[in-house]
Amino acid sequence: MTSITHPELVRALAKPGLDIIASLTPVNAHLLHMAVGVSGEVSEIILGIMSKDRENIVEELGDTEFYLEGIYGTMNLARTLWTAEECSQDSKAMAVHAGNLLDQIKKVVIYNKVPDIRAIALALASIEQQLEAVRNMFDISKQKTIDHNIAKLSKRYASLGYSDAAAQARADKTGDQAELFA
Repeated sequence: MTSITHPELVRALAKPGLDIIASLTPVNAHLLHMAVGVSGEVSEIILGIMSKDRENIVEELGDTEFYLEGIYGTMNLARTLWTAEECSQDSKAMAVHAGNLLDQIKKVVIYNKVPDIRAIALALASIEQQLEAVRNMFDISKQKTIDHNIAKLSKRYASLGYSDAAAQARADKTGDQAELFA
C-alpha cells in the first residue's frame, strides 16, 4: 500500500484548470454549461416535488427543457423514443440520469474523449421520460412548461441576447423572489 494521503493524491491527479482551459473548445464549453444546467434544474424539480410546489415545478421543468434543447441542438441529436426497458421511468432516478449525462459530457470536455452518443442519447431520453412522469403527476403539459420558460426568459433577456448583467438582475423575478433565486 502506498503512503500517499488522499488530499495529496487529489492534488497530484486532478487535471489542472489551466490544462482544461487550454483544451476547451466553445462547443465543449457550451455542452458543459448545458449538462451542468440539466443537473441543477433536475435537483430543483425534485425539491419542487418534495414540497408539492406546482408553480416551481412548472418553472424548473421549463428550465430543464431549455438545457436539454441546448444539448440536442449542439450534438445534432434527434429526440427519439426509447423502450421502457432502456429508460428508467422512475422519477426518483431523474437525478441519477442527470448525473450520468453530466458524467458523459465531462468525459468529452475534460478528458477529450470521443462522445458516447448512445449513452448520451439514452441519458437524455431517460430524463425526458422522467420529466413526462412529473408532468403527468402534476397535470402539467410540456407546452405549458416551454411557454412559461419562453415568457420568463423573454422578460429576463428583453433584447433576446445573453448578458451577465441580465442574468444577475433577473428582471422576471420581483421582490422576495429576486432574493430567493439570486
